[in-house]
Amino acid sequence: MSSEQLATLKDRAREMRSNPTEPEKRLWRNLSNSQLNGFKFRRQEVIGHAIVDFYCPAAKLVVEVDGDTHDDPEKDARRDEYLAEMGLAVLHLSNDDVMNNSDGVLQTMLAALDVGDSPHPNPSPEGEGLAQRKTLQLRDPSETDDTAPALKKKGRGWKISDKRLDVLHEQARELRRHSSEAHKALAEKFAKADMGRYTFKRFAVVGSAIVDFNCHNLGMAIMVDEEGADEALAKRRDKSLEAVGIRVMRIAASDILTDIESVLQRITLGMRSRIADKKEAARAHAAANPNQHYSRPNKRQERPEGRR
Repeated sequence: MSSEQLATLKDRAREMRSNPTEPEKRLWRNLSNSQLNGFKFRRQEVIGHAIVDFYCPAAKLVVEVDGDTHDDPEKDARRDEYLAEMGLAVLHLSNDDVMNNSDGVLQTMLAALDVGDSPHPNPSPEGEGLAQRKTLQLRDPSETDDTAPALKKKGRGWKISDKRLDVLHEQARELRRHSSEAHKALAEKFAKADMGRYTFKRFAVVGSAIVDFNCHNLGMAIMVDEEGADEALAKRRDKSLEAVGIRVMRIAASDILTDIESVLQRITLGMRSRIADKKEAARAHAAANPNQHYSRPNKRQERPEGRR
């Protein structure tokens, strides 16, 4: 491709970003600022000689919203095959699904993104490759409103593939480099405070989720609610974390920016409540298991007689 052709494509992509369709706007509200489980998406991205609607570099996933510009199935199939040759997966969503079943769309995207732990939605029959067009079966919103995806533990760790874990940690690093103003303001306060053993880590990976701030010793996470974030998705994530014993406190970004001292007071009260809960749980456990002791063995052992 010549430099002139590339420049033309980039100009076209900029124009498309400036004039998105209504379904593209709707989906972008849920994808911008890495809202979808920490995955970073770009919109109207130039890849080779194609412009794709949405692209996640970490997962090598292309998402196309099929509307008036996707009225030629054969042309779309050829382009999907071209992208597949570059190692990219292509997901097609209809305008109707994006506008009327956003919850199902996001769940389907999460399944496609979680390549290490979940099968690709509707895998193609008879061993056909990723170049085949995917027709997605989306769940009705009523089926997902109150359903929390399980965070499974394996031994003392999390049941999650190494590949998926590497992707999550890379996303967390990216989020630290490009955090919001509200996140930066709260992180600065935490950095200056003497919190002893109850420190908070920014953009921590917990299971298959990335939380804004996490205190491991307290089992407490703080999520900053940015404007336009998907409420249903946030509730399901919170339920998943609380199901494995992690208390979630959600704070509006606007509250942090306008009255951070009140926010810090709320966090302090939440921490004290969590400490009290843990102490009560420890007392209850000790009462229920009177013969269980946690004393450490002496590191220095008496040497057997005759040995030096």
